[in-house]
Amino acid sequence: RFRREAMSLSQAHHPHIVALYDFGELDNGALYLAMELVKVDNLRQRLIKRGPLPIKTGIAIVRQCCAALSCAHGLGIIHRDLKPENILLMDAPGAPDFVKIVDFGVAKLTCIDEDHNEASEKLTASGSVVGTPGYIAPEVSVRGVTTDPRSDLYALGAVWFECVAGHP
Repeated sequence: RFRREAMSLSQAHHPHIVALYDFGELDNGALYLAMELVKVDNLRQRLIKRGPLPIKTGIAIVRQCCAALSCAHGLGIIHRDLKPENILLMDAPGAPDFVKIVDFGVAKLTCIDEDHNEASEKLTASGSVVGTPGYIAPEVSVRGVTTDPRSDLYALGAVWFECVAGHP
């Protein structure tokens, strides 16, 4: 699972997804990821420090997240744990609050055929719910329905509400 997720993420070249440079296994069996170093606050830290964001700022953050998720979903990667802690905000030249999405550790991989139909690979136990309460789509948490890209969009909606309201 680690190798499949790392392989898929290494294909996700997008400015708003943290870059994965290398991954592998050491001689002692330990697995590793070498990723882009981003020293910034995450969205949760920003909300704690400054409170609710102006609506324009919240929209700008959500648009960047949508672009990153569109790339990931196009590659068959569903994040499954999108939350303020996994959205980093950096100050890039000319682009304050530049988003980097991180932590694809519980991502779900799907195979997408030429007709854009998805077929999931079984990488987690059947009936297991993955993600952070408060950001999991109701159909996933209540009925255990398999996640798909819409579950990431639900989580992003919850994040956006928190951005502008200042609370979940």
